Amino acid sequence: MTAESRGTPVPVPDDDSAGGTGPLTAVVVVGATGFVGSRLVRHLGDAGFGVVVCGRTRLERFADRAAYPEVIAALDAGAVTGEASPHAVAVALDDLARTHRLVGVVASIGGWSIADRLEEVPADTWAGFLDSHLTSHLRAVQRLAPRLPDGAAYVVLNGAASHTPMAGSGPVSVTGAALHMLVEVLRLESAPGGVRYREVVVEHAVAGDERNVDPDREVSARAVGEAVVAALAPGSEAVVRVGATPA
Repeated sequence: MTAESRGTPVPVPDDDSAGGTGPLTAVVVVGATGFVGSRLVRHLGDAGFGVVVCGRTRLERFADRAAYPEVIAALDAGAVTGEASPHAVAVALDDLARTHRLVGVVASIGGWSIADRLEEVPADTWAGFLDSHLTSHLRAVQRLAPRLPDGAAYVVLNGAASHTPMAGSGPVSVTGAALHMLVEVLRLESAPGGVRYREVVVEHAVAGDERNVDPDREVSARAVGEAVVAALAPGSEAVVRVGATPA
C-alpha cells in the first residue's frame, strides 16, 4: 500500500511494525508534524503501534523509512481537518485495513499562544483560532471516527488553559474549554461498545519546546506519550491528566 504525502509515497512495511506476532495495529496521529505530535509518533512506535501520520507541512520527512520505521502511511491534513474532500481519507484507511487493524486516533491539534487581551483580538484572528483549535477537531472526528472499529479509542489532547483562564491566551482558553465539552458530548452520544472518546489534558508546558517562556513547571514528552498510550487502552479513564498536582 502507498499513501500520498504531498506527492511523496510512504510505503507500508511488509514486516510487523509492532515487533510481535499478533495482529498488526495502527494509530492515526493528527498533528504529527507538530512539536508534541512528532514525539507521539516516536512513542507510539516504541509502544508497538504502526503510525499513520497526518499533518499540514513537512510530511515528506516521514518517507525516510530508516528514520521513521513506525510510519506506515501519511495523510495530508487538508483531507482530515480542512476543507478538502475527505475521499482520500476513506481510500487510504480502507487500504490500510488490508494489513493493519486501526485501533485509535490521537488528535494533537492547536497549540499555545500569548498575545492580545480578548477585548483586542481582531475578528480574523478569532476566526482563525476557532477553525484551528476547535472546528478542525470536529472535522477530524467526522472524517476519522466512522472508520474506527467498535472499541477503538479517539484521544484528544488538551491543555490546562481549557479549565484555567489565562490572561493573554483567551482564544486558547475559550477553545480549549469548548474542546473539552466537544469530547464530553461525543462520549455521551457514542453508542455502547462503540468508539471510546478520551481526553489527555497536559497541565504544564512540554519540556524541550523552544517556544516555552519561563514556565513554572514542565512535563516530559515521554510522560505525555505514556498518558496517550494509557488512554488508548481498553478500560482507560475518560480524562487523563499529565502533570496534575496530587490532591
